[in-house]
Amino acid sequence: MDLNATILCEFLVFALFYGIVQKKIWPGFRQILNQRQAHISAGLESAVKGHKILEDARQQAAAILKEAMSEAQKILDQAQENATRLNEGAIEEINQLRIAAQKQAIEEHDNLKKKFLIEAKSHYVEIASAMCSFVLNNPENDANNKALFQQALVKLNSV
Repeated sequence: MDLNATILCEFLVFALFYGIVQKKIWPGFRQILNQRQAHISAGLESAVKGHKILEDARQQAAAILKEAMSEAQKILDQAQENATRLNEGAIEEINQLRIAAQKQAIEEHDNLKKKFLIEAKSHYVEIASAMCSFVLNNPENDANNKALFQQALVKLNSV
């Protein structure tokens, strides 16, 4: 019987110990464990929210970058279009200036040509008049030559 009393005493001591732990110590542990679980849950929720915020920020950054790239491409296209338009305008202006210069050169050429012809005609008339006068005043020429030169002199003076 000795063995049964020992087991019984051990059981009573264990039950008493269990009761004291259950009433006095276990609620403190339970509260600490609940606080720890709540803290871990809050940390996990914060991590999930942070991850979502980070993902949203990455998506916004990608959208902003895409929009910026699109805007930059539009600006480049506009600049290229402006450069082409300016280039075409410059070519047109150069062609107009070339045509105007050609017209002016042709006009100056025509004016110089007219002036030259007038001066050449004047010199021709002077030379022809001098020759006619020389022939008419020369006593060695016969009457037929003198008559021809007089007619030539009359024509020259009428010009």
